[in-house]
Amino acid sequence: MEKFKIHYLQVLLDRVKEKSIARFIEALKNEKGEPQALHCYIDAFRMDVDSFAECMVLNGFFMIELFRRNMNRGEYGEDEGNDAFLNIRLMKPRLARDMLLFENQIPLFVLRRLFALTEEKSETDRDFVELALGFFDFNGERIPHDEIGIDRLDDTPHLLGLVYTALVPETPEPPNNRRELSESIRTAVTLENLGVMFHEAQENEAFYDIRFSEGVLSIPRLVINDNTESFFRNLVAYEHHSHHHRVVDYLHVMDCLIKSSKDVELLRQCGIIENKLWNDVKVSTMFNHICSDVSFDPNKFFYNQMFDDVNKFCKNVPWKMRIAKLRKDYLGKPSSVVSSMVAVLLLLLTIAQLIFPIF
Repeated sequence: MEKFKIHYLQVLLDRVKEKSIARFIEALKNEKGEPQALHCYIDAFRMDVDSFAECMVLNGFFMIELFRRNMNRGEYGEDEGNDAFLNIRLMKPRLARDMLLFENQIPLFVLRRLFALTEEKSETDRDFVELALGFFDFNGERIPHDEIGIDRLDDTPHLLGLVYTALVPETPEPPNNRRELSESIRTAVTLENLGVMFHEAQENEAFYDIRFSEGVLSIPRLVINDNTESFFRNLVAYEHHSHHHRVVDYLHVMDCLIKSSKDVELLRQCGIIENKLWNDVKVSTMFNHICSDVSFDPNKFFYNQMFDDVNKFCKNVPWKMRIAKLRKDYLGKPSSVVSSMVAVLLLLLTIAQLIFPIF
């Protein structure tokens, strides 16, 4: 990996017509926030300022060059844009996963400063946000950047924080309602048996925008692949240190709904889960494992009202809905009708035999 970092650095220096990284090291050393950067790393205290700044330049420029090449294939790479490094199979998802690890974060002001020192005439500070977020995928799509205001960008500590800020807009805290953990909702299969219907929410909804109305639980589609668990764990780690809990609350809801592969299968058939792991057991295990070590505050739970509405509905399910489900499950297909009739006939014969024993 180091040889690719050095290669990218040399290509970037050639493009901006610099012979060394001395100017960039001095720029970081003279940056007002430089002491803040030192405090972001425990091991940084064992390094002198020059060594630390050199490390930041090497790793920072590697990331920035990756962002630019990913967004502008054919403009920054050699051989007419045929970047051998980025074209290595599964290289980009691996890099994206490693860049978002909580322990791998570089202060965002360092990346923004290095970007500004090498930006093209047509680039702006907003372009850095677009380039950076464009490198990461979530839910099968590129992470949006239009909703991030410059004021929020200035308060973002690192790249993981930037991704979180793009995915989770600022929302007011829910009212503080005391709640017992026993009031959790049932699993997806159990809820369906009680008459709750599951629908995929509209495409423009945020992944955590789960709503319940008139017996219908609407959940945005979630694409699950090899990086999903790591992605969520990093978002949870960020929330733990930033005192947010939107993602933690969402994962708690999914953990309540999914306790087995049958629950995953139901949500997958409803279009709510797209399982690229090709194994429903792995998906249920993923949600259960993520939440096993994560605590949430039931008094500030974003889905308190939704849980109340679902539980109230389940206690007062109209009989006609239960009958409708019975018809759907057992009388919807000719084969089911025949099976049901045979079962009823056998039951009647059994009862008759008990009443009129055959000697």
